[in-house]
Amino acid sequence: MKVTELAPAKLNLYLKVLRKRPDGYHDIETLFERIDIFDTITVAPIGNTITIECDNPSVPTGKDSICYRAAELLQERLLTLRREKGKGIFIRIEKKIPIAAGLGGGSSDAASVLKALNRLWGLDLGKKELMNLGSSLGADVPFFLSDASFAIGRGIGDEIKPIRDGKLLWQVVICPNIEILSKDIYAAYSKEHSLTLTTGGGVDTILPPVSDICEIAFLKKLLHNDLESVVLSRESIIKDIKDRLAEIGGGNTLVSGSGPSVFGLFSSRKEAVKAMQDCLKEFSHSNEWHAFVARTF
Repeated sequence: MKVTELAPAKLNLYLKVLRKRPDGYHDIETLFERIDIFDTITVAPIGNTITIECDNPSVPTGKDSICYRAAELLQERLLTLRREKGKGIFIRIEKKIPIAAGLGGGSSDAASVLKALNRLWGLDLGKKELMNLGSSLGADVPFFLSDASFAIGRGIGDEIKPIRDGKLLWQVVICPNIEILSKDIYAAYSKEHSLTLTTGGGVDTILPPVSDICEIAFLKKLLHNDLESVVLSRESIIKDIKDRLAEIGGGNTLVSGSGPSVFGLFSSRKEAVKAMQDCLKEFSHSNEWHAFVARTF
């Protein structure tokens, strides 16, 4: 028997950095959107070890990988609940989400491993318990376990408040082949700003009634990312992509998370497809980039 789960990507439609925490992380407020760019995770029983295989050699598959650690967590729950020890698992990762792109691919893969093993082993762990387990793996993992198309994230992004009535959005997502480490971007932002814990003025305060949350007219005004200025100052090509996409789409663009992915909001798939094609024509190396037309999932 094998179990397959789709692992969707995410965008940060809003991201505010509040302060640096004693543990080295940062408290943030963010608005997540889940989009239909997917990795595919397949799990199957095998021997008594954890084995991971991926079609992209850049993805870690050893004991330090986030998917390996996710599998270990479910092995531990299996031992606790049923006293069953040493169940092996084979995990196959088919990558479509760009790596280290600000789109949450690794976290989504880990969330899908948790969900797939929960099904495979019949553990019947509820969403809340899975989200608690996921928070120990990475800040974005609980969002992917929430199964919400939109959600507010607080803390380090792991305190999730789903938004159930969001509207369908279309966007162009462009990711140049640039390596950016999230920890470096947060560290640079910390140096450049005096971060203090604030009250109010965050996502919950700014958002209108839930019925309006994902109306594109409102989101065009909401789009904001505190980390964007740091990313743009480091990589001029990201600024060039953002500027060009903004010219085509009326200015409604943003860097997702700590980059390097840039996205723009559009009113229809037709508009998004044309905008992506027009934007990519401007850059000589765009054939080496990842570019997608995506919608809310």
